[in-house]
Amino acid sequence: MPILYFLANRPNPTPYDLTIPGNVDGPLIADLLQAQQTRCLVYNPRMYPEFPAFEQLFPDLDHYLRTNYERAEVIKGGDTVWYGLTRREEAKR
Repeated sequence: MPILYFLANRPNPTPYDLTIPGNVDGPLIADLLQAQQTRCLVYNPRMYPEFPAFEQLFPDLDHYLRTNYERAEVIKGGDTVWYGLTRREEAKR
């Protein structure tokens, strides 16, 4: 989400502002995160109630995130849950 990049003063490592189904290339995002060795990210497994869960929409990207990142923080607001993920030590190599 663009506001998160602004608030964190970090560039978006992908060409996408939002992960909207049909408009996003999940494998490309994984490739860019890997190439740039992105250290941390904020992730919502159920960002849009009108769409299926992230793991169903983007299975390859979800697998990449689960393999290369670990949950460092849980951010809750109402019914919404976001996860702060950091790159796993073994994935840094």
